[in-house]
Amino acid sequence: MKSIAACRDASKREGLPAICDVLVNGNRRLVDDLQHELFPVAEHSNPFLIRVWYIAVPDKAHTWNIYLEHIWPQAEVAHFVDGYAQPHADSFSLLS
Repeated sequence: MKSIAACRDASKREGLPAICDVLVNGNRRLVDDLQHELFPVAEHSNPFLIRVWYIAVPDKAHTWNIYLEHIWPQAEVAHFVDGYAQPHADSFSLLS
Protein backbone atom coordinates (compact mmCIF):
# COMPACT_ATOMS: atom_id res chain seq x y z
CA MET A 1 0.00 0.00 0.00
CA LYS A 2 2.89 2.40 0.75
CA SER A 3 4.30 1.82 -2.73
CA ILE A 4 0.96 2.68 -4.34
CA ALA A 5 0.64 5.86 -2.26
CA ALA A 6 4.21 6.87 -3.17
CA CYS A 7 3.44 6.33 -6.87
CA ARG A 8 0.27 8.41 -6.52
CA ASP A 9 2.19 11.23 -4.83
CA ALA A 10 4.97 11.19 -7.44
CA SER A 11 2.41 11.28 -10.26
CA LYS A 12 0.50 14.16 -8.69
CA ARG A 13 3.72 16.16 -8.55
CA GLU A 14 4.06 15.78 -12.33
CA GLY A 15 0.52 17.09 -12.69
CA LEU A 16 -0.37 14.61 -15.43
CA PRO A 17 -3.11 11.99 -15.44
CA ALA A 18 -1.78 8.56 -14.54
CA ILE A 19 -2.94 4.98 -14.42
CA CYS A 20 -1.51 2.74 -11.71
CA ASP A 21 -1.96 -0.90 -12.64
CA VAL A 22 -1.40 -3.13 -9.62
CA LEU A 23 -0.64 -6.68 -10.74
CA VAL A 24 -1.14 -9.41 -8.16
CA ASN A 25 -0.10 -12.88 -9.23
CA GLY A 26 -1.45 -15.95 -7.50
CA ASN A 27 -2.98 -14.31 -4.41
CA ARG A 28 -6.72 -13.73 -4.80
CA ARG A 29 -7.18 -12.68 -1.18
CA LEU A 30 -4.60 -9.90 -1.59
CA VAL A 31 -6.52 -8.59 -4.60
CA ASP A 32 -9.74 -8.49 -2.58
CA ASP A 33 -7.98 -6.77 0.34
CA LEU A 34 -6.34 -4.19 -1.95
CA GLN A 35 -9.58 -3.37 -3.71
CA HIS A 36 -11.26 -2.87 -0.34
CA GLU A 37 -8.43 -0.65 0.96
CA LEU A 38 -7.86 1.32 -2.25
CA PHE A 39 -11.44 2.21 -3.09
CA PRO A 40 -11.39 5.49 -1.11
CA VAL A 41 -7.93 6.35 -2.52
CA ALA A 42 -8.99 5.70 -6.10
CA GLU A 43 -12.27 7.55 -5.63
CA HIS A 44 -10.65 10.76 -4.41
CA SER A 45 -7.42 10.77 -6.41
CA ASN A 46 -8.36 11.79 -9.93
CA PRO A 47 -6.55 12.02 -12.29
CA PHE A 48 -4.68 9.09 -10.69
CA LEU A 49 -6.57 5.93 -11.59
CA ILE A 50 -5.75 2.73 -9.69
CA ARG A 51 -6.63 -0.60 -11.27
CA VAL A 52 -6.00 -3.90 -9.46
CA TRP A 53 -5.53 -6.98 -11.63
CA TYR A 54 -5.51 -10.62 -10.54
CA ILE A 55 -3.25 -12.96 -12.51
CA ALA A 56 -3.95 -16.55 -11.46
CA VAL A 57 -0.52 -17.98 -12.24
CA PRO A 58 1.97 -17.06 -9.47
CA ASP A 59 4.89 -16.34 -11.80
CA LYS A 60 6.40 -12.88 -12.34
CA ALA A 61 7.46 -13.44 -15.96
CA HIS A 62 3.98 -14.71 -16.85
CA THR A 63 2.44 -11.70 -15.11
CA TRP A 64 4.58 -9.27 -17.15
CA ASN A 65 3.61 -11.05 -20.37
CA ILE A 66 -0.10 -10.85 -19.51
CA TYR A 67 0.28 -7.16 -18.69
CA LEU A 68 2.08 -6.31 -21.93
CA GLU A 69 -0.26 -8.34 -24.13
CA HIS A 70 -3.64 -7.64 -22.51
CA ILE A 71 -3.63 -4.80 -19.97
CA TRP A 72 -1.06 -2.10 -20.83
CA PRO A 73 -2.88 1.00 -22.11
CA GLN A 74 -0.09 1.72 -24.65
CA ALA A 75 0.87 4.92 -22.87
CA GLU A 76 3.62 7.08 -24.32
CA VAL A 77 5.54 6.87 -21.03
CA ALA A 78 5.45 3.97 -18.56
CA HIS A 79 7.24 3.50 -15.26
CA PHE A 80 7.42 0.11 -13.57
CA VAL A 81 7.74 -0.09 -9.80
CA ASP A 82 8.02 -3.28 -7.76
CA GLY A 83 5.55 -3.56 -4.90
CA TYR A 84 8.36 -3.35 -2.37
CA ALA A 85 9.76 -0.08 -3.74
CA GLN A 86 8.71 3.46 -2.92
CA PRO A 87 9.60 6.12 -5.49
CA HIS A 88 10.65 9.58 -4.36
CA ALA A 89 8.33 12.47 -5.15
CA ASP A 90 10.38 13.54 -8.20
CA SER A 91 11.28 10.05 -9.49
CA PHE A 92 8.86 9.93 -12.40
CA SER A 93 9.68 13.48 -13.53
CA LEU A 94 13.38 12.69 -13.55
CA LEU A 95 12.86 9.43 -15.43
CA SER A 96 10.60 11.07 -18.02
